[in-house]
Amino acid sequence: MFAHLLLSLGSAYANLIIRIFSWTGIPALASKTASQTASQTRSLVHFLLLALLTLLVVLTTSFFLYATFYYAYMPAKLFEEELSIQFSSCPTSPGQCTYPNATVKIDPKRFRLVPGQSYSVGVTMELPHSPVNKELGMFLSCLQVISSGKMVNKVCRSSILEFRSNMLRVLDDLILFPFLVFGSHVPRQNVKVLYYRDFIDDSYNPAEEMVVEIQSNFIQIYSSKLEIHAQFSGLRHVMHQFPISSSLIGINSVIIILSTIIFISWSRFRNRHTDQSEEIVPYLNGDCKKYLEDEDENVKNVK
Repeated sequence: MFAHLLLSLGSAYANLIIRIFSWTGIPALASKTASQTASQTRSLVHFLLLALLTLLVVLTTSFFLYATFYYAYMPAKLFEEELSIQFSSCPTSPGQCTYPNATVKIDPKRFRLVPGQSYSVGVTMELPHSPVNKELGMFLSCLQVISSGKMVNKVCRSSILEFRSNMLRVLDDLILFPFLVFGSHVPRQNVKVLYYRDFIDDSYNPAEEMVVEIQSNFIQIYSSKLEIHAQFSGLRHVMHQFPISSSLIGINSVIIILSTIIFISWSRFRNRHTDQSEEIVPYLNGDCKKYLEDEDENVKNVK
């Protein structure tokens, strides 16, 4: 549609020139000038269309290349998965008879551990302010990394609930009494356990599952979740902290590179076309006999 508009404008401009020269009484000059103007206008329209299409191709290619690089180079920043706690209950007494544990599968479609990238791995547990947890004391929890059905790594960390005196608990209950009555607030405490500060996945034995085991038969848990944070550094850190600036610099860099390649290719093509035109010009001036003699001589040399 834009091309048709430019051609229409060019034709209208040429017709306007013809009418102007016709009104002045110089029909021959009008015909010659109109022909030149129409040729120049056509060349200008072709040049503008070529420049516009080239610009669109360069911009589209630059956006696509940077987006592809960003998707392939930048891993996900955070992965969270709710833990489904499993245990065996005791047949004769309340509570669990085995250690609570949960298994999380690392699905590459949802989250991919990039080899060579550093991650921090931990668990956040939400515990109630119950008498059992108050008397729990320190407890141990472990994280196992499974690959191809085999444990490739294991780490254990100790944890303890924050100590709160009876007086402080009473004051909290008095202050939050309206919220406790209506159920908008429930006394609970979050315990964070950091297993790895610098976990790097092995490309030969990639992590497929992570098993969390809490080595206590008395702990009571509202909910828990596994958290994997990517620890960016270098170029990844810059691209994550300054996404707009990084995208502008990356896209402009690709535009400059593509423009340079196009300019060099166009210059070589134009120079070659000019050299060929200079070789053909003497023959176009009427010296056809010389052209035929040269062609016969070239054929003989080839033979």
